[in-house]
Parts: sequence; C-alpha cells; structure tokens
Amino acid sequence: MSDTKRDLDFELTDEFASFIADLHASEINGEISWFYDNVWGAKIGDKLNGYLAETAELPSLRHAARWLCDRALEFYPERAFAKQYLRTHPDYEPMTQAAGPASAIGSAVCTGVVPTDALAKPQPRRTPQPRGSREPHR
Repeated sequence: MSDTKRDLDFELTDEFASFIADLHASEINGEISWFYDNVWGAKIGDKLNGYLAETAELPSLRHAARWLCDRALEFYPERAFAKQYLRTHPDYEPMTQAAGPASAIGSAVCTGVVPTDALAKPQPRRTPQPRGSREPHR
C-alpha cells in the first residue's frame, strides 16, 4: 500500500457505484483509466463534446474518483449531483486541481468562446517581457 492520504471520502464499494450513477443521472460525463503500473487517469467531459479537463498521474482509483468529484463540482455547480453532494458534505473542500482544459474544444465549453485560430494550428509561445519593456512581444 502507498503512503497517500486515505481521507478521500470514498469507500470503493456501493458508495463508489452510487457516485458514478449520480454523475450519470446528472448528465455529467467522465472517464477513469488506468495503466498496469498503478497510474490512474481521469477526464471530465466526453469524446463527442470535448473534455473540460483531464489528468493522467493519479496514484489510485480512490484519487481518480475524488478528482472526478472535484471537477464535477467545479464545472457543474448547478447540477443535482453538485447540490446533493454539497448538502451532504457541508465541510467539502477540493483536494485535487485540474491540470487545465484538455483541448481547444474543452476550453471553448468552459469559456463559451470558440478559439477558431487555435483549432487551425498551434500558436507559438510568447516570451514574457518585463513590465515597462519597449521590446515587442514575440
């Protein structure tokens, strides 16, 4: 067993099955994946509509479930799942962080802005300039 925190509010039994069913009932799409060497991944969203966020470096199924829960509460606060979870877990605080939008489509879903130029080709990274610098951004 690993030394990771066990205080993640999930028992991987009927509670886990109910958690997944509750996400589904609230029309919140997601995925959990795993690799042979005990590395777990999770995504919120779906292939057809885009992923809002994803991660691939979680140490356990328990952590993947908590990541999905945190993202569901972050991205879908108006859904029945979020309202019920926060009502039954009044001391809830997120324990995981999203790595950021998983795709241009996911970013568009999050912000409501479709980055048409980002879909066409990747943009070069700009080098941050110090404040007051007169050199143009590249």
